[in-house]
Amino acid sequence: MIRVTFKDVGQGDSVIVEWEKEERKKIAIIDCNKAYRSNPVLDYIKERQVQEIAFILLSHPHLDHFSGLTELIEHCIQ
Repeated sequence: MIRVTFKDVGQGDSVIVEWEKEERKKIAIIDCNKAYRSNPVLDYIKERQVQEIAFILLSHPHLDHFSGLTELIEHCIQ
């Protein structure tokens, strides 16, 4: 089963896609914007205890599509 979650990040949405492959949970993220000084995508993956991301897709290089990316990567490399 595939689960798709949309996180409101102020201007638009970030999209989180989750699935299982060989009984391992996988996650992908499309855009990662900070909203009002918080990072809804990071909050979500912390809540779900995600440490590994299969891939991140940035739709285009505007700040409102990648401003939360650094925090997200830092969380995953700890």
